[in-house]
Parts: sequence; C-alpha cells; structure tokens
Amino acid sequence: MELHGTRLVAEYIIEEFTKNTSRVEYASEFRYRNPIINKNDVVIAISQSGETADSPSGN
Repeated sequence: MELHGTRLVAEYIIEEFTKNTSRVEYASEFRYRNPIINKNDVVIAISQSGETADSPSGN
C-alpha cells in the first residue's frame, strides 16, 4: 500500500477505536511546523526508511 493510503487507514483506525480526532503528518513536514501539542496529547511517530532522522526532530 502506498504511504498516502497507509496514512488514511491509520487515521481512520485511530479515530474509530479511540473516538478522538486524529491527524496524520509526514515526519519530514512535521519538523518544519509549529504544532500545538498539549500536555495530555499523544504523539505516535512511525518511521519509514529514509525518514528516521526526521522523526526524532519533531518537537
């Protein structure tokens, strides 16, 4: 499955089982954003070959 399709499936599954809003971002794009992440938010980083260096950079 292509990466975009995987993102959409992951977002759907997370929302379906947690009944919470989810947002899926590419690690390579996330590191350049300034997202609002609250103390009680959960961030799940999933890396793919070539993006490993980007995942830890997300603040």
